[in-house]
Amino acid sequence: MSSTHTALDWHAHYEAGRDFRPLTNAEKNVLTEHVTLPEDTQEARALDVACGTGELARFLAAAGYRVDAVDWARSAVERATAASEGVICHQLDITSGDLSSLSPTGTGYRLITMRRALAHLPDRTRTVAELAALLDDDGTLCVITPHADRHPEELRGICLDDAEIDLLADGWQHTERIEAGDSTVLLLRGPNTDPVTYSEKRTPKPAAMAGVAVVVTNEHGQVLLGWNPSRSVWDLPAGKVEPGEAFEATAVRELAEEAGLHAQPESVLLLGTLCDATHGFTRITEIARIADYTGHPTAREPELITRWEWHTPSAVRSLPQPLFTASAQALNVVWPGLLPEAPAAHHTPRPTGDVPLTFTEPSTAVRLREQLVRDLTEAGWTNTPELRRASRRCPDTPSCPSSRSPGRTPTRRWPPYSTALGGR
Repeated sequence: MSSTHTALDWHAHYEAGRDFRPLTNAEKNVLTEHVTLPEDTQEARALDVACGTGELARFLAAAGYRVDAVDWARSAVERATAASEGVICHQLDITSGDLSSLSPTGTGYRLITMRRALAHLPDRTRTVAELAALLDDDGTLCVITPHADRHPEELRGICLDDAEIDLLADGWQHTERIEAGDSTVLLLRGPNTDPVTYSEKRTPKPAAMAGVAVVVTNEHGQVLLGWNPSRSVWDLPAGKVEPGEAFEATAVRELAEEAGLHAQPESVLLLGTLCDATHGFTRITEIARIADYTGHPTAREPELITRWEWHTPSAVRSLPQPLFTASAQALNVVWPGLLPEAPAAHHTPRPTGDVPLTFTEPSTAVRLREQLVRDLTEAGWTNTPELRRASRRCPDTPSCPSSRSPGRTPTRRWPPYSTALGGR
């Protein structure tokens, strides 16, 4: 079970015998009308995410689906398993960043549902994109959420408003929105597969265009991006350098002011300077890398960033909304070639001396590499312990003996392209 406070709170909630708000008649009517299977359907898989004690999963099973149900609270899964005949229940923290283990063998899900849960998740855009990847070609993602306009202000944390609902629908080929009492049902089909676009912000005021872009990653190898609704772009934590301020101090200050994460200046690794032009100005951006910090991302300046999300680097290539150009350029420094279509900027590397760069490997990459080793072993290609160990090791990283030559100063090494992109 996830060790996060939120997951533990939900475990305690269900363990105490409490439940979730039952399906309303309005919701049942919408589901019956829009997700009922044709009579000649041979088999259709459905996935109910954040299933709680399994009411919606049982409803889908009665409608003819073969249902998988997942929740991150162990007590919820135990209760759902006991009460839901014909439903396969799994305990899974969908915020961990690797949902590919849910994909049915040989086919995707015809229907994925998430009811009254999406507002609780910090990384909604990433979660929706990862669920979309589990759908079959004709699959539907059904999101049921309380609407903010129909609930008191003290319940705002469990609701989505019109702007947030519209943001979820960005990039889908077919969207349908249905009102069901105090909730909104969003039916999404045909997920976005187009490359991410790039957008500039408004013309800056005449000033020194010197700033720091902060590339922050978590233990899953995901990068932190913030949504700026006024400029309609995703952005890294970033800001201007105050007079006389060191780049490291700027990175630490902006990270705390914008996202509520706290780091020490000595934990900041400067990767060099980007120089390009925008709106007739020269823009200088120092890239700061931070992996050692405390706290949880919080929108401390909602007039600039309304929420922060963790994004898998490979998924950044297909964001449904634009990515701020300078942020894209900074990401290309950390993961070379990640965004090949990003506008170019001149990069002046900063020497790292004897400090090798290390990056947390995404869990998807680890799982896929282990599967590759198993496949090669079964095929007889890795028939010695030495070959198996070599296959499991990620090449061209500072931890590998082959990445250094005797008598040479250690050089900066980047993660292999396949590793940086989640094993693809």
